Amino acid sequence: MEPETFGVWIANQTLMKDGVTVLLLDSEGIDAVAAEKKNDVSLLVVSILASSLFIFNTASVPKQGQLEDLQCFVELAKSVRVKEQGDFKTFAGVFPDFLWLLRDVTLMPVDQKGRQIDAKTYLLERVLCGSGGFEETPSDRISRALKTFFPSIDCVALPPPSDDSIVMQNIEANTDKLTPKFNDAVEELVRHIFDTTRPKTYQGRPASGIQLAVLINKYTDAVNDPDTIPIIHTAWMQSVVIAVKKAVVEAITLYEVTLAKELSQRGEPVEENEGEGNMMQIHKSAYEASRSVIMKQLEIMCEEIDVTKALSQLQDAVYGTAEKPGSIPSGLLNKFLTQNKEHSRQYCTKVIDDLYLSISRQMAESPDTYAYETLMQDLRQLEEAYYNMAKGPETARVYHDFLARGEAEWNAYAKMKDFREQEQLEQQQVRQLETVIEQIRLDEEQLQSGIADQLENQKQQTEQMMAEYAKKMKDVEDEERAILEAEMKEHTKQMQNAFQSNVTAMQDMSQKNTERLQQCMEVMQKGQSDQMKQVTDVCMALKEKNEKLTKELARASQEAAAQQRENNAGVMQSMMGLVGQGLAMFTQYKVAALGAGAAAAGGAKRGTSKSKSTRK
Repeated sequence: MEPETFGVWIANQTLMKDGVTVLLLDSEGIDAVAAEKKNDVSLLVVSILASSLFIFNTASVPKQGQLEDLQCFVELAKSVRVKEQGDFKTFAGVFPDFLWLLRDVTLMPVDQKGRQIDAKTYLLERVLCGSGGFEETPSDRISRALKTFFPSIDCVALPPPSDDSIVMQNIEANTDKLTPKFNDAVEELVRHIFDTTRPKTYQGRPASGIQLAVLINKYTDAVNDPDTIPIIHTAWMQSVVIAVKKAVVEAITLYEVTLAKELSQRGEPVEENEGEGNMMQIHKSAYEASRSVIMKQLEIMCEEIDVTKALSQLQDAVYGTAEKPGSIPSGLLNKFLTQNKEHSRQYCTKVIDDLYLSISRQMAESPDTYAYETLMQDLRQLEEAYYNMAKGPETARVYHDFLARGEAEWNAYAKMKDFREQEQLEQQQVRQLETVIEQIRLDEEQLQSGIADQLENQKQQTEQMMAEYAKKMKDVEDEERAILEAEMKEHTKQMQNAFQSNVTAMQDMSQKNTERLQQCMEVMQKGQSDQMKQVTDVCMALKEKNEKLTKELARASQEAAAQQRENNAGVMQSMMGLVGQGLAMFTQYKVAALGAGAAAAGGAKRGTSKSKSTRK
């Protein structure tokens, strides 16, 4: 009979039992018409080594003599190794449970006395009991192989699905026509299988899905290689290595995804060690979850050393290993800490730049009205606002960098404010000096105007008297001449007194202006600017001219007094000379004083302009 299944097929749907995934495998039957003996053994090896429950399906109740057809089970002893130096005696520790399913059973099996017995008892006591002869028969070897290789043997019998031959030819298309007895038996078989099914294990450790896939792949490669014998321990250890690698990769991926998701959802940088939900708390939670992945996947199926190795690999991936002593480990934690620090640096920099923008504008646009004390107060308020708004581990560093950058700017601003205040003070002093000089000029002009008028009148009177005196002196006698000379002396004395009075007034004014200029010089000597120096030079020139005028006036007064004692003609002539000299000195002084005053005002203004242009 031709088989309907070739090779080994795995169902594309899985079943679940107590959290364990159950896979159904269907293999090609042994002793098929076109099958080779070696092919039967290979299929049997792969099916047995991949299963935790091996269901051997035959029609009707077997006889002991029919065991000879199962010679392939004996070949397992030569086709499989548990370890490289092991033998078939250890097969029971790695082979699946054996379930012999008897199909289309119409007669219940009986014992040697003809009493009905269940299928399992019949299999163990009537089929696998051995011949009892002196020499071991092929059936005996097969019986011994089944009992030795498999940890448990069970047997279940199923009645025929139907008595109708047409239904039997296509059962799948006639499931509604199957007998109730068969359906009940099938349901009972399914329950029995689920009750007895256990995970695929090696040395008591269950295999994971990835391990099972690796094991099947390794066994298939081995049976297809004529020079290779499947070694269960080797295949299992290879599957453990792959399972460990897969678990570590999943754990690392979970850690990385968890941290990235947490930080992305927050949107803002987080503190490293302070406050609720800080970076290290997020790390700890993600790291524990990743460790749980490894423990869950490996703790049952792997040795403790394999689990420890996997956890160590996870630890190295998260915390990193320093390539050189003192270097920073390049683990995932450091990666996320670095990213968070950079996020914090950018976030805090923007916060402090936004807060400082208004202060910077006031410093640039309103330096005359924005006082340095106000600047310092605004910076203190900025600090408070910044620490309330800043986020993340770079908060303090960004603020310290801000202070380092701003210190030079603020110091320069303070110096500029001091310079502007000094400049304003100097300008105020210059204006005050200009006012003093202008007042001196007005006082001098007023006094000079009065003295000039008096000197001019005296000159005219003297000239008139001299003319009258000369005319009269021709016609008068000696007695009248004496009277006229007496009148002339009296008039000369009066003019001399008036001149002396003007000289005294000029001396008083000169002394007063000298004192006022001395005060101005003392004030200006406190300043060091070029503007102050220029005004000081003007004041010194005025002072020198006042002192010179005082000396000239004193000398003129002394000369007038000396000449009074001379003759009348000499008196009149000296009087005329004195008046002329006084007018000349006065005119010279007036021109010098006005020039010095104008120079002072002009110099002060030029100094101010020069100071502004220089300081700008």
